[in-house]
Amino acid sequence: MTSATPTVVPQNGLGWEMDDWSGPQPIWTVEPNTAIIAKIVRRELALSEDATCEVSFLAEGSLNKVYAIQCDGSCNYIMRATLPVQPRLKTMSEIATVSFVSTHTDIPTPKIFAVDHSNKNELGFEWMMMERVAGHPIEMPGDWSKVNWLKKEVLVRKIISYMVQLFQKRFKQIGSLYIIDDLQQLPKSERPSTAPVTSATPEGIGNSKEYHLSDIISVPFFYIDHLTHDVPRGTFHHSRDWLAARLQFHINDANNIPQDADEDTIAIKKCTKLNAERLLKILTKVLPTNEPDEEFVLHHHNLSSRNILMDDSDDLAGVVDWERVHTVPLWYACQLPKFLNGNHLEHCPEPDTYGKTTNEDGTEEINEGFWRHLQDYEKTRLRAFFFEQMERECPEWVKIHNESKLKVDFELAVEFCPFELGHQMVTDWLDEIESGKEPSSLKDACRG
Repeated sequence: MTSATPTVVPQNGLGWEMDDWSGPQPIWTVEPNTAIIAKIVRRELALSEDATCEVSFLAEGSLNKVYAIQCDGSCNYIMRATLPVQPRLKTMSEIATVSFVSTHTDIPTPKIFAVDHSNKNELGFEWMMMERVAGHPIEMPGDWSKVNWLKKEVLVRKIISYMVQLFQKRFKQIGSLYIIDDLQQLPKSERPSTAPVTSATPEGIGNSKEYHLSDIISVPFFYIDHLTHDVPRGTFHHSRDWLAARLQFHINDANNIPQDADEDTIAIKKCTKLNAERLLKILTKVLPTNEPDEEFVLHHHNLSSRNILMDDSDDLAGVVDWERVHTVPLWYACQLPKFLNGNHLEHCPEPDTYGKTTNEDGTEEINEGFWRHLQDYEKTRLRAFFFEQMERECPEWVKIHNESKLKVDFELAVEFCPFELGHQMVTDWLDEIESGKEPSSLKDACRG
């Protein structure tokens, strides 16, 4: 069930639609004009009048539309138009994040050639022109199953190396990265307060005067009308404050009951507010105030199969989608990358036990259920391999992972608190916590 929800902060091309499970979803009310994109590309690349420049739709995510740029037969660029969910700051932060990662790690990130972090331009949207990474997502249909096992292990090792490199760069606050020169382009009234980036540990990043931490670019902080809420946006010196801010958004939303709201809507908002207030009450139980000063790391929260690209030789080619990446607590960062999530399956499926389907040309193919189960089996093995390798590479990461289950579950409860389909799970989990019982895993319940 979905219901249209008008945006409270009018922005060109941006609307919102409410989904019962995943919450508010941004929608495009205006499509980017490909002819204007071609004009921008010609200008930025200084193409001659007789040079060809073709623009074609390539893909889209929740906040962006991506276009392939083919110039004189060579397709080496992409243009990405973005919705103005957090005007200027979202694009500025992504530029800074990609710059920081490419400077301080060997993670392969796309090169950015040109950018406009204002939508006051001929396209009407913020845009970014980048190199097109020569690769494809690691789980394009049929591809992953054809990759040999050694290549899969090599890929997991590479991802571990990248995660460890980020894990070793410690920060003193939670926030999004910005290049200070970019922020100074904003009118003084629009500039957020900033904290210079300094290392929390001697082996960390040292002083990086070019980069500052400031307002978090994250869905809970910008969706619907949240840009207008009087709630702290970072930087945060403790994960308690970060989680408390997110809970305050939930309470504010629950208190905002439309005059024409039906009984179901009122009941949902009451449950959201009750659970949010219960979570606030146990916040210091989960994250005690007498703990040592926290450290934070830059964390790619969406290392999914679509954001890890491999080339035609099945080697890792790049890691993409660095928008909304910000520093997070160690316990939040020390979790499996998304591309390894999946069902647990101990035994390799036998092809002979699956039926076959006949194609129109008469050829036969094994039932697709076999490939799904094979992927589950291989991911089960790769998860074990991941932890074995991570223990060798960075024992501290594994130790934090093993000790952080309650904190991770608490963060999940905060995430699912406002969603109707998550209410019962969060309520049951809170009941167990408040009764003094050993709580069941909310993370496992969400998977189920």
